Amino acid sequence: MAKEKSSGGGLLAILAIIIVFICILVANLFNFKIAVSYDPGQYLANIWHFHSDFYAEAKPPLKIYKDILSIAELKHNEPTIHLKSGKRFKFKGYREREHITWVAAKVFKGTNVIYGYFMVPEKIQISTFWSKVPLSKTELVSNKYFKEISNESTDAYRDNINKIFKNKLHEIKNIKRVVGGAKIEEIKESSGYKIIPYISTDNVGYYCSKQEYQTVEGLFNRYQGDNFETHYLQANLKYDSGNEGVFEENPFMKIIGKWYFKIGFPILILLFLKLLFRTREKCPNCGSTDFNIEDKHLLSERYKHEKKDGERDQRYKDNPLINQFQVSMKCNSCGNEWTEELMEETTGEKSKNFSPNISSDPSKDKEIEVEELNIELEEEPPKSFVASDKLRMLKTVFKNGLINKEEYKQKRKMVIDQI
Repeated sequence: MAKEKSSGGGLLAILAIIIVFICILVANLFNFKIAVSYDPGQYLANIWHFHSDFYAEAKPPLKIYKDILSIAELKHNEPTIHLKSGKRFKFKGYREREHITWVAAKVFKGTNVIYGYFMVPEKIQISTFWSKVPLSKTELVSNKYFKEISNESTDAYRDNINKIFKNKLHEIKNIKRVVGGAKIEEIKESSGYKIIPYISTDNVGYYCSKQEYQTVEGLFNRYQGDNFETHYLQANLKYDSGNEGVFEENPFMKIIGKWYFKIGFPILILLFLKLLFRTREKCPNCGSTDFNIEDKHLLSERYKHEKKDGERDQRYKDNPLINQFQVSMKCNSCGNEWTEELMEETTGEKSKNFSPNISSDPSKDKEIEVEELNIELEEEPPKSFVASDKLRMLKTVFKNGLINKEEYKQKRKMVIDQI
C-alpha cells in the first residue's frame, strides 16, 4: 500500500509540473507586450527559455540601456538610467551572447516606465522555469549582480503601502461606517451613496457620497492598481504620487494586453498568411497569373449525399451540391490557351435542364459527340431545351476541338435559323 501512495504522489507531482510548463509556455506565446516593449527577439527568447517574470534587487549599481549594445558602443552611449544598489527592478527575460548576458529589466523613473537592458560581463545561468515548479526545493534566483525578491517580501511591501492608503483615506471627511449585512445592502441600493470596497468587510461597511467616491478612487489609484509597481520599482529616491501623479499605461499597450487581442491577433495573422501564400492558377506555358477565364462549362453535378434517383438526401445537414466545371483560360502575357477542371461546392439545387454532352476526356467520344449534336440540331428542339443552351454547348464543343471552325459556323447558323 505504501508503494501505491508513493506512486500516486509522484504522478501528481509530474502532473503539476506539466501544468506549470504549459501555463508558462502559453503565457509567453501570448505575451505580445514583450515584443513591443523590447523587440521580437526578446519575445522569442522568452518562449525558448520558458521565462517567468519576477521582482529582483540590484546588488551592485546597474546601468540600464534602451537596447542591447556592442562593447564598443557601450563606450559612447549613456545609459537611460543608473539603478543604485538595493533598488528593485522587474526581471523580464535575458539574452545570451558568446561571453556575456543581457538582462531585460523594467523600472520606473517618476511616472515614466523604462524598458531596457543591463549587461552582465559573463554568462550566467538563469532558470526561470524550474524555480517555479511545484514541490521544487530550488532556491530563488541569485548571483553577484542581482537576487530574486521573495513573494513574502513583495506582499509585505504591498501591506505597508496599503496602510498608507488607508491612513490617507481616513483623512477624508464624511466617510461613514455602518454595521450589518442589511445596512450595507441598503447603502448599496441607495442612489446617493457608495460603499468603499477597499476597507469594507462582509459585516462592516464604509461609505461616502458618490461625489466624494471619485476622490477615494483617485487616492486608491495613487497607491494600488496600476500604480503599485510605480512605487515598488521606483528608481527615484523620493517619489511623491500626490505631486508627480500616477502612471498611465499607453492605450496601445493596454489593448495588446487584453484577452480579445491575444486571441484575435493570431487568427488575423493566420488568415493573412493563408491569403499571402494561397495557391493560385498559373499559365502552364509562362507561369503568369495574369489570365482571363474565357468559358466555364458544367460537366457534372451531384450532391455529397444523394439518393438512388439523384435527389438530395435530406437526412444529412452537410450536403452541398458538388459541381464539376471545365474552364477555358487565356494567358494575357503569352496568349496561351488551356483548359482545367475545377470542383466547386454550393448550397443550391441541381439544374433542371442540365444534360452534359461532353465527357471529362473529349478525345474519347469525338465521333459520338458530333453525331449526337447533328441529331439534336436537325430535329425540332424540345421546349425544355433553350436555343441559347444549344449555342453555348456548340461553342464548348468547338473550343474543345471536336469540330473545326467551318463546321462551327454552319451548325451555329442552323441553330439560329431554327430560332
